[in-house]
Amino acid sequence: MENRLFLLYFPGYYDGDEIIGIYDDISKLKASYERVISNPADEHGFQQYDFYLNNPCTKLTIEEFDQDNEIFVEVEPELLWAEFDKESVYGK
Repeated sequence: MENRLFLLYFPGYYDGDEIIGIYDDISKLKASYERVISNPADEHGFQQYDFYLNNPCTKLTIEEFDQDNEIFVEVEPELLWAEFDKESVYGK
């Protein structure tokens, strides 16, 4: 199977991009995506991604590296989750 690379981030608004992580596994990407969306508070009540999730100018984005064109291209999370669920049921 071909290696795949995904970028999870909030595209820059004022001070640059807020990169959550770079992943080569859809299951790890999905877990991080869900953690960011749920935005749990830490022991001091601080929610790390509150500013980004509540800002209409930012959107949690997933991009996959297109090896042919050597650029990252945005992908819909639902398509990746469906692909992951299919692989989980039928194997890789």
